[in-house]
Amino acid sequence: MSGLYHFVLEINGKGGHGSRPDLAHSVIDCFHDIYSNLDTLRLKYIKPNTVLTWSLGSVNAGATFNLIPDKLTCEGSIRMMDRSSGEEFIKEFERIVAAICPLNYCTYQFKLLEQLLPTENYPACRKTYIDSIKKQIGEDVIYDCEPWMASETFSYMCSLFPGVETFVGIKNDELGSGANHHTPEFDLDEDGLTYGTAAAVSYVLEYFENTPDTSAFEPAYNSISELIATFGQQPGSTEYMDLMLNSNNFGIDGTAELLANVIRKNFGL
Repeated sequence: MSGLYHFVLEINGKGGHGSRPDLAHSVIDCFHDIYSNLDTLRLKYIKPNTVLTWSLGSVNAGATFNLIPDKLTCEGSIRMMDRSSGEEFIKEFERIVAAICPLNYCTYQFKLLEQLLPTENYPACRKTYIDSIKKQIGEDVIYDCEPWMASETFSYMCSLFPGVETFVGIKNDELGSGANHHTPEFDLDEDGLTYGTAAAVSYVLEYFENTPDTSAFEPAYNSISELIATFGQQPGSTEYMDLMLNSNNFGIDGTAELLANVIRKNFGL
C-alpha cells in the first residue's frame, strides 16, 4: 500500500467588493495560478516510472457572490510507493506556492497534518502466511492483487518489525458488496470476516511452528521513540503509537506484547 502526505494550504490575501477587484488581492486568483502549476508538477519533476498520485479533497473560499474573500484553504493528499518521490513532490509543491503567492500579493501557510510510510510485506513473513492459509483454509482462497494507492497506519509497524498485511476480501456480487472505500455504496460481505479471523489464527500457529527467517530484516528506525520523534503523533493513529511506545520489549516479543495490549484494551481482558 502507498505512503501518504496529508497537506493543508491556507492562502491569505486582501478581500474586497466584487465591483472593485483592482482594490483586492484575490486568493482565488492566487490559487488558480498555483493549481495550474501543480497540475503539471507530476509530469515535470517526478520520474515517469515512479508510482505517485495526488488529489485535492476540499477547496474553501468565500460565502457570497459579490465579495472577494481574503482567505482560501485547500486540503488534499499525495500518495506514493517510495518515500523519496513524495519528498520531492512536497519540495516542488512548496517552491511553487512560495513563488506564486508574492506575485499575487498573498501570504500562505503550508502544513503536513499526517504522514504515512508505504506498507511493505516482508517476503519471509508473506511466504509463512501463504503456507498457513494453504494448510488450514485452502489454496483456492488466496488471491494476488495490484498494489493499492490507499494508505495504512500499519506501515509504522512494518518499518520496525518484519510483518505482513493482507486483505480479507469483502466483495460479493450476489450481495452487492465491493464498492470503493469512503463511498455511500460501500458494504462488505460479513462472511469474509470469518475467513479473516481464521487466516490470522492460522498465521500465528504457522509462525510458531515454522518461524520465518527474518534475520536480514533492517528496521527503518532504531526504536519506536525515534519513529514517533520523526513523525510526531499522527492524527487517527495516536492511540496506536502510544500502544507501541508502551510495549516493554522491542522485536518479535514486542510485536506480540503490542497485540496483547490491543486485545486487552478493545475486549476488556
